[in-house]
Amino acid sequence: MIATHDEAIQNNDRGFFLTSDDPLTNAKAKAGFIATGTATTAFVFVGPVTFISNVYGWSLNSTESTDIPPELNNLLNKILTDAREENFEDGNMSQLAKGLIYLVEAYGEVAVQELARRIVAKQIDAEVASEVLQWMGRINHQASRGMRLWLLERNLLSNSLYIRDSAGLGIASLNDPAAIPSLRSAIAQEKNCALREDLEQVLRQLEGTRQ
Repeated sequence: MIATHDEAIQNNDRGFFLTSDDPLTNAKAKAGFIATGTATTAFVFVGPVTFISNVYGWSLNSTESTDIPPELNNLLNKILTDAREENFEDGNMSQLAKGLIYLVEAYGEVAVQELARRIVAKQIDAEVASEVLQWMGRINHQASRGMRLWLLERNLLSNSLYIRDSAGLGIASLNDPAAIPSLRSAIAQEKNCALREDLEQVLRQLEGTRQ
């Protein structure tokens, strides 16, 4: 069954994207909906599955990087380690932001996927991860836009209030109405009143882009 991005989220608002170029893997996904894709990677919206299988061959919840370019791994390690010593200030481009822009422009979706793995595995300091998520919405790189949106949407349901807030800010910056179903779902589940109001404001912003 082929579904749009919005339909996929409406059918399973707690799921996330499983990436696979293997039709058999896709067929085995219990509630599989093809949301979007490229010639080498299909994004399959499934239920509470914790494994991402793709051409790079790593698990979302894995604690180790596998099959990513060594230079990307080394650069990410340095950028994220240095970021722990930074003081992030609104209105100023941090060294972390500059590093993220370079990585996304140079490595595209692969860099975003590795960032996603590290955030989920809690290998990135919460403050740094929050800054990463905000910049995922600000970076101007069309080829990775869908993957960055996926990363932000997934973190709307993070256990961390700080992370959920930053995911909302990132979505506001990305300004993509494709995030509307995820936002509605997150708002319905959000227990923190202040954050729920902030997410509702982002939702109104995105709904305005449709008019």
